[in-house]
Amino acid sequence: MEQFIQKQPNLCEVQGDITFDSVIKIEVEGLSIIPLSKSPLVINFSQVQHVSSVAVALLLSWMRCAERQGIQLQFTGLSERFKAILAVSDVLELIDPR
Repeated sequence: MEQFIQKQPNLCEVQGDITFDSVIKIEVEGLSIIPLSKSPLVINFSQVQHVSSVAVALLLSWMRCAERQGIQLQFTGLSERFKAILAVSDVLELIDPR
């Protein structure tokens, strides 16, 4: 089951696959939680099994939302495949995965 879960006021986790079929659900869940979170908000991706290029748009959407709210995002647990997709999309440095 793909989902965005708030574990603590400043820690969230994405679980499942990030694909064309799941990205809207995950994005909406994140957009509803991010404005209510504490900064810096850490979003952990270590429970993501499969990721496609739609994940780039997902992260950028969340970053825009967080910026409007004055919340700093930190992304952790990104797989090597996820980092490769971000690098090919020329946004890896912007995302600054940890």
